[in-house]
Amino acid sequence: MVGVHADAYPANGVEMLDSLGVDLPSYQDGDNTFAGTLGLPGVVPITVLAVDGEQVAVFAQTFRSVEELEQKVAEGLIGQGA
Repeated sequence: MVGVHADAYPANGVEMLDSLGVDLPSYQDGDNTFAGTLGLPGVVPITVLAVDGEQVAVFAQTFRSVEELEQKVAEGLIGQGA
């Protein structure tokens, strides 16, 4: 998984990931070539699951319900043996 930043200010996405402690390679798509070609939404939310301050899962998707989010969190915890 990689991040694609479409923000006009390239440092914004990198700073956000750094502040969250997310180790995710990312690329700048300043002219919207990548996102536009694939028809990606303007913003893809990133949900970071952390246990005791340690990142255990990252979900780059929109959740349509609380139940869908709860299911992903449970899967992330199971994947960590929790």
